[in-house]
Amino acid sequence: MNENKTLGLAYISPYIIGLIIFTAFPFVSSFLLSFTEYDLMNPPVFNGVENYRYMFAEDHLFWKSMGVTFAGQVFNVLIAV
Repeated sequence: MNENKTLGLAYISPYIIGLIIFTAFPFVSSFLLSFTEYDLMNPPVFNGVENYRYMFAEDHLFWKSMGVTFAGQVFNVLIAV
């Protein structure tokens, strides 16, 4: 039984490694960078939720893009049905 478990883990290990490297690490790092002011030339500076406050309260293009995205998805669903 132990040999089967080891063999099973060996078979799924490339998937698990790929999941961590190509999905989990970028997801976590982009989430953490979303709380910083970062321009690729200077080190990131933590600014808390200021980016989110600006996005929801002051950026009119965010809400316009959300409306366009929502309308596009409704259109896609209606076409697919």
